[in-house]
Amino acid sequence: MGAEVDHVSPMGMSGGSAEGNDKSEGLRFSCKNKLTALVVDNGGVCRAIQTALLRSYGVETEAVEAGEAAVELIASGATFNLIIIEMLLPVLNGPEWRRHVMVRVFPGTP
Repeated sequence: MGAEVDHVSPMGMSGGSAEGNDKSEGLRFSCKNKLTALVVDNGGVCRAIQTALLRSYGVETEAVEAGEAAVELIASGATFNLIIIEMLLPVLNGPEWRRHVMVRVFPGTP
């Protein structure tokens, strides 16, 4: 199942001029597979903005507040094309989170 999205870059950055003679055209991209993303951020506003931005580009997005929830989600079999994780999470930061996922999902991996 393919996804096809038309999108105009934010703030007219797709080629308009400063004098208001905006000749911007929508950027068009398509993909043959559904793109999925996981957003891991304990800041509610940041998480909402990242999720909304990804969804505006047609990316199926799931968001969680904590690294532990993300580890459980991936350990349960969920897969993602992209994972965005806050580096300063209170319990599991980015590198620690990666180690936990590798141990839970791929036992025997350093």
